[in-house]
Amino acid sequence: MNKAKQGLSARLLSSAIGVVGLSFFIWVSHVPGMSVLFLFPLLWLLYQGLKEYYRLAEAKGFTPFRTMATGLGAAYLMAVYAKLLFPSPLLLVLPALLLLVGGFTTAICAFAKTAGSLGNLAVTVFGFCYLIFPLSCLLEINYFSPPYQQIDGRLWLLFALAVPKSSDIGAYFTGKLFGKHRLAPSISPNKTIEGAVGGLLMSAIASLLWGGIFRETFGMQVVIHSVILGVVLGLLAQLGDLSESILKRDARVQDSSNLPGLGGVLDVLDSLVFTLPFLYLLMKAGVIA
Repeated sequence: MNKAKQGLSARLLSSAIGVVGLSFFIWVSHVPGMSVLFLFPLLWLLYQGLKEYYRLAEAKGFTPFRTMATGLGAAYLMAVYAKLLFPSPLLLVLPALLLLVGGFTTAICAFAKTAGSLGNLAVTVFGFCYLIFPLSCLLEINYFSPPYQQIDGRLWLLFALAVPKSSDIGAYFTGKLFGKHRLAPSISPNKTIEGAVGGLLMSAIASLLWGGIFRETFGMQVVIHSVILGVVLGLLAQLGDLSESILKRDARVQDSSNLPGLGGVLDVLDSLVFTLPFLYLLMKAGVIA
């Protein structure tokens, strides 16, 4: 078996294991007494993702406050989880309070070290925002419950994950089979225009199928609405992929970590960085839910 086939086999195996594990955690997230299990993989993704990102920053000569950012990020995710499952006036403001206190404390620690304080603080805050808000949107979408409506957020969460990842799959295989014209050679030389088009087509198909199967839950009565949403999510997924490629290229690192066949956690999450907040905002505004 050549190297390309080995890489594809590792990618498919890792993806299959990830899909099975993710499906289990999403299913138990609404089971009384077991919902906390859904929080554990998110905390692991946060820890591993921040570790990979700050490793890239350190390769550029920065000294981020990784321990403080990781601790604050974990506390923020737990606060969002508590707010959603156990609503009370105190818990509703707890996430914002944590951000305020944690951000103030981080700024004090940063400027206590005069050398490179501004750059180190900026890198630390960006890494926190780059990962914590998409991951918190996983919780918000999963437990989304608008007034006077019975909506199973797990279906929306699966949709939010399936469409961007369909874009990844479509772009990967279309690029491998038909890719000839480079999309952004200065950022990611392996990405092609043909692959990007294939990714958009696959994300539109995935959105259309999902909207058709769960029409009553999703409320997407018009076919074109599903297609447009799929294309927009596909575009945002590819934008997230390119943004992560910029970070790695600037740090002169090929993969952020060494997950078999997947690269790293940042490579897994890159297509969700923009899609999850965008979809959650649409749901919160009542546009699609």
